[in-house]
Amino acid sequence: MPPTNPVDAVTLLAQRQQMLDVPWMLTRSIAAFLYGHNRTTVDIDVILDCEGLPVARFCAAFEPEYFLDPRMVDDSLRTGMMFNAIPVTGGPKIDFIPLKREPYQQSAFARRKVFGWHDTAIPVIAPDDLVLSKLAWAQMPGSERQLAGVRSIMSMSLFSEDEEYFQHWPGELRPREALDASRETRYDA
Repeated sequence: MPPTNPVDAVTLLAQRQQMLDVPWMLTRSIAAFLYGHNRTTVDIDVILDCEGLPVARFCAAFEPEYFLDPRMVDDSLRTGMMFNAIPVTGGPKIDFIPLKREPYQQSAFARRKVFGWHDTAIPVIAPDDLVLSKLAWAQMPGSERQLAGVRSIMSMSLFSEDEEYFQHWPGELRPREALDASRETRYDA
C-alpha cells in the first residue's frame, strides 16, 4: 500500500535508505515537527550524501510507491540541485537535497541525531543546526514562518544553543540579526 501520510512515508523512506546504506538526514518541516514545531507542510525534505550514489538502484528502491527519474537524478547530482520522489498514488513528495561540501553543511550532517521510528532508525538534523538553517532561510523574502519555527524549537528542551557553535557559524551563514530578533521577540507559530 503506497504511503498517503507523512508517518508512513517517513517509515518507508527510512526502510529504503537503510537498505541502500546511503547516508542521509531529515531536515526542514518534518525535522521541526519531531522537535515540537507543528507545521502544515507535508513534503519530506532529506539531505542526502550523494557521493557515489548508485542512481539506478536508488531510483528502483522507491518503486512502486514513488517515481524517480534517473535522468533527473543524474542532472541534479551534476548541478547540486534538489530532486524529487513523486508519489504514484498520492501522499507526500520527498525532496532530496544533495549534501554540499561546504563546512557548515558538512558539520550539520556530522552532528545529526538518530531517532527510533517504527523499528527503524532515522537520522535528523540536530536542533541547533535546524535553528541555524531556519535563520538562514528566514532572510529570504516571504519567510516569516521560519522565525516562528525558530522560536518554537528554541523553546524545546532538546535545543542546547551551544554558544560556541552558534558564535562560529552565524558569521558565515549571516543570520545574526534574525537570531537576535528571535531571542528578543515572540513569534507566533
